[in-house]
Amino acid sequence: MIRCLIVDDENISRKFLEHFVGQTTPLILVKSCNNSEEAAKVLSEEKVDLVFLDIEMPGKSGLELLDQLEVTPLIILVSSQEKYALKSFDYEVVDYLLKPITFQRFEKAVLKAQRQFSFKGNSPLDKTILLKATNKIVKLIFRDIIYIEAKGDYLQVHTADKKILVHGTMSEMLSKLPPAEFSRIHRSYIVRDGAIEKFDKFLVHIGGAELPLGESYKKAFFLKINI
Repeated sequence: MIRCLIVDDENISRKFLEHFVGQTTPLILVKSCNNSEEAAKVLSEEKVDLVFLDIEMPGKSGLELLDQLEVTPLIILVSSQEKYALKSFDYEVVDYLLKPITFQRFEKAVLKAQRQFSFKGNSPLDKTILLKATNKIVKLIFRDIIYIEAKGDYLQVHTADKKILVHGTMSEMLSKLPPAEFSRIHRSYIVRDGAIEKFDKFLVHIGGAELPLGESYKKAFFLKINI
């Protein structure tokens, strides 16, 4: 069962969400709140797995609430405005529901949440990351990433069968990756440790490529792999 919280200042929208939750077997409603302050209190006191969170609310917005949380449950954002859709993926949300919400669309979002919820307790490599490409959002399983390369103001993510150009910096990307599974080996390269084929003091061979091992990254890299 997935314990969920509804946060929406619009009474009608909140009632619809409450009804939808009641019609969806895996979900248990912990509480329904009409502002971020009340929601923050519930999140600090109760176990919550999933939050249906409105963005535009009087006082603190939904995104401001996310910014203050130390531990973030799965999030499905809710809004009457399309303009927040791209921004919302900075928070790695499960889905973005545009009001008025149909039950069919609600079920689709909950199915996504169930899939992510089932990843908990599994290997970090089985989890997913959402990346902002030029004109779309791309979801990747960590295990599919071979290495990441800096390309000017962009990053190129290399998988076994494709290269994906995404927005972001190396530091931002590194903060989103499981630290036990990925290493920065150069100012321009991050690698998945399990994909490394061989290496020496100067090069890391991975995915058919030979990547330079930066001098300032060698010590941490060698300590990590115990040589």
